[in-house]
Amino acid sequence: MSLKLARIASYALLLGNTWLVNAAVASAASNPVTTQLPNFAAIHAEKLSLTLDSAINDYNQELNQILEKPPSWDNTIQPLEQNNTNVRKTWNLLRHLNAVDNSAELQTAYDTALPKMINFRTDLMHNAEIYQRYLAIKNGEEFSSLTAQQQNTIEQMLREFNLSGAELDTVQKLRYREIVQQLGKLSMELNNNLKNAISNWQYHVNLEQKDMLDGVPDIIKSSAEQKAKKQKRKGWIISLDLNTVNGILTYAQSRELRKIVYIAYATLASEQDGKNPEWDNTSKISEVLRLRQELAQLLGYKNFAAYSLADKSEPSYEVVLEFLESLAKSLRIDAKRDLDRLQAFAMSADGIDELQPWDISYYSDWLKNGLYGIPNQQLQTYLPAKQVLEGLFSLVAILYNIHIEEVKDAKVWDTTVKLYSITDQDNNPRGYFYLDLYSRSNKSPGSWTEIYTPRLLNRDNTLLQPVTFVNTNIMPVKNELLSHKDVLQLFYAFGEMLQHNLTLNNYPSISGPTAWQKENLIFCGSFMQNWGWQPKVLQDISENINTAKDLPLDIVEKLIGARKFNAGLHLANEVERSILDLKLHADITQSPFEIQQQVRKKYHAGPALEEDRPLNRTEHLFVTGFAGGYYQTIMLDVAAADAYAAFASAGYFSSRVGQDFMQYFFEQGGMQSPHQLFKEFRGRKPDPRYFFAGLGLDD
Repeated sequence: MSLKLARIASYALLLGNTWLVNAAVASAASNPVTTQLPNFAAIHAEKLSLTLDSAINDYNQELNQILEKPPSWDNTIQPLEQNNTNVRKTWNLLRHLNAVDNSAELQTAYDTALPKMINFRTDLMHNAEIYQRYLAIKNGEEFSSLTAQQQNTIEQMLREFNLSGAELDTVQKLRYREIVQQLGKLSMELNNNLKNAISNWQYHVNLEQKDMLDGVPDIIKSSAEQKAKKQKRKGWIISLDLNTVNGILTYAQSRELRKIVYIAYATLASEQDGKNPEWDNTSKISEVLRLRQELAQLLGYKNFAAYSLADKSEPSYEVVLEFLESLAKSLRIDAKRDLDRLQAFAMSADGIDELQPWDISYYSDWLKNGLYGIPNQQLQTYLPAKQVLEGLFSLVAILYNIHIEEVKDAKVWDTTVKLYSITDQDNNPRGYFYLDLYSRSNKSPGSWTEIYTPRLLNRDNTLLQPVTFVNTNIMPVKNELLSHKDVLQLFYAFGEMLQHNLTLNNYPSISGPTAWQKENLIFCGSFMQNWGWQPKVLQDISENINTAKDLPLDIVEKLIGARKFNAGLHLANEVERSILDLKLHADITQSPFEIQQQVRKKYHAGPALEEDRPLNRTEHLFVTGFAGGYYQTIMLDVAAADAYAAFASAGYFSSRVGQDFMQYFFEQGGMQSPHQLFKEFRGRKPDPRYFFAGLGLDD
C-alpha cells in the first residue's frame, strides 16, 4: 500500500518557515522516516532567498565546528553530507520554480542566488583542511570499518575535490573561482537571451491569410487566436514556443508558414535574426568555450573534452570520437535511403524538386501516416493521460514490486501538477514525486527530472526520503489526450525519477546528482522508454475515450513499424550533434561557427540552412551539464536496449528480472557507473545489435 494523508503523523513548521512543512511518516523500516514537502501555495521568491542565505550561514558555522574535532566519519563527512543537503534543497526549490513557474521576481532571485551557490561549492572544494580530512579518513584505520556506501562516498568526494582544483596553489584557486563564476554568469545570460528571443518573436496571420493555418492542430490555432485577442488584433499570433514550432513544422500545409517559423527558430539568439543584437549569444558561446579550455588546462587536462571525460565511463576523447565517426560512416547508406524516399514522396505529392529543412518534418509525417496509417489525432483518442498513468503505474508494480498512489490535496505550483507517493513490496516508503506534465508560457521547454531532496541517512539515524520533480512539456488538449511521442517523453522522465527515488544509497554524494548518477539517469530513462513500444504495454496504457476499448493490435503493429521510419536519418543527426560537441570542446583555435560548418559538411544528413545557428539555442551544451558528454545519449541507448532485451528473453514481465534490474540500476545507481553495473547485470558488455534491431538498422 502507498502512503496516504491519513497515515501522516503530524505537520509541523520547520525552522519557522511558513512555506515548508515536515511530514513525519510511520515506516516499517529500521530508521524513522521524514519527508519535507514544500507548501508551494505559500512560497515567495524573497523568502527563498532569505532561507538560502540562512542555510549557507548555518553551514559555514558548523564547518568551523567540524574543524575543531579530530577527522572521522561522524565528525566530518556525516555532518557535511547533511548540511550540504540543507543548503541544496532550498537552491533546488528556487531553481525548479524558476524553470516551471517563472516570474520576474523568481528570475531575479535565481540570478542573485547562482553566484552564491557557485561560491558555496567552490569554498568547500578549495578548503584545504576539509580536503586533508577526507584524505586522512581514506588513508586511516577507520576506513576499513566503514560501510561500502561510506567508503564510496569518500572516494567519490575525493574525485570531486581533484576535478575541482583542491590541489591547485593559491593563485590558481583564485583563477579557478573567477572562471567558474564567469561561466555561471555566462550560462545565465545565454539562457536569458534565448528566453527573451523566444518570447519577443511573433508572426501575425490575419483573417485573409487563414489558409496558412490549414493542417495546424486546433490547440495551436486556439492558443494563437487567444494571443491575438490579448493584443486586440484579429487573426492569430504565432509564437516560437517549442510545441508551436514542432506543430507547425510537422502539420502546416503552408510551405511559406513552415519556412517563416523554421528560419525564425533556426536563427534565435544569433546575429542572423537581424533584430535584437543585445540577445545575440555568439560571442558568449566563444567565451564559454575559451573559459572551459582554460579551466581544463588549469587542472592539467589537454582540453575540456578530456576534462569532461575524466569522470565518465569512457577511456578517452579519441576512443569516443572513433566510435562516433565509425557509427556515422555506417549510417550514411541508411540516412541517404531515408532522404531519397522522402524526396521522391515530396516530388510526387507536391512537386517539390528539392527538399528544404522546413519540409522534412512535414513530409516525413505525411509519408509515415501513408505507410502506417496512424493519424496522430486518431491515436490520441486512445491515450488519455489518466489511463496512460494507470498503465505505467501497473507496469512498474509488476516489474519492481512498487506501488504508486496520488497524494490528495497536495500544495503544488500549478493546478495541473500532482504529487505521488511510492512504497515498496514491504510497505516501506520510497519517497515522493511531483508530476508536471503540461507546457505553459512560464515553463522552460523540454523534459527533465530533478531532485528536491536526495535520500539521506541523518546523524540521528532518521532517514530522509527522496522527493523529486518530473517535468514534461506536453501540449494540453481537450480530455488531456497524449500523443505517442508524449508517452515516450513521459516514460523517459519516469525512468529518471525511479532512479532518483528507488536508490538505497544513504548519502547525497552518491544518491545525488553525481557524474555516475547523471549517466545512470540517461540509461534508466532510455530503458523505460523502450517499454513505450511494447505491444501489451501499449494496450494496457490505452483506452478509447469514446468506446473504452484498448488500442487495436493492428494499430499497435503499425505504430511499432513506424518506429523504424527515418531511423537512419534521425540517428545520423544525433551522431552529428555528439561529434560537434566533442570537437567544440577539443579545439578553440577556430570559431565555434567554423567548427559547426565543418562538422555539418562532413556528417549532416539532409538539407541545411546556411543561416542556421543551432549552438546559439543549444541549452544542452551551454546551459545544462552535457558539455563534452552529449555522446552518452547514444552509448547509453545501446546499453539500455540490451538491458530491455533481458526482459524480452524472459517474457517481458518477469518480476525476477525486474528485481535484478532494480537492485543494480535503481538501488545502487551512484555507487558505480552504469557500464560497470551493466556488466554485473548481463555478465558482458552491451551488444549493439539490440539497439540497431529496434530501429530496423540491423541489416
